[in-house]
Amino acid sequence: MNRHELRVLTYKAVFGAEFGSADELNGRVDVMLKTLDDESSDIGDIVDEADAELVRSRAASVFEHLEKIDKLITDKSEGWSIERMGKSELAIIRLATYEMFFDDALLVSKELELTLTGKQ
Repeated sequence: MNRHELRVLTYKAVFGAEFGSADELNGRVDVMLKTLDDESSDIGDIVDEADAELVRSRAASVFEHLEKIDKLITDKSEGWSIERMGKSELAIIRLATYEMFFDDALLVSKELELTLTGKQ
């Protein structure tokens, strides 16, 4: 699974968790991945158990850092509280904030990609 596909699935998991508790997250991810397999979507065809665990792990990590993530968002969003933001938009912003501040693997991957392509 490439980084884009991982990001899409993680976004769906974070978004879906808005409608339940963080305790239900792994179950929701499993249902989402099962649905993808049943629909024979492009992403569902390439999700193996290691990929599924990575999606579960990243989504859980977003919720582990949720208080800090929401504080970062609140501090920068002028005139908008977390409660006023749409669920979909909030999930995107939360995932992006998580990736920028808490996901070391993504940062290292991006730096390596820039180094290999010669863009600095």
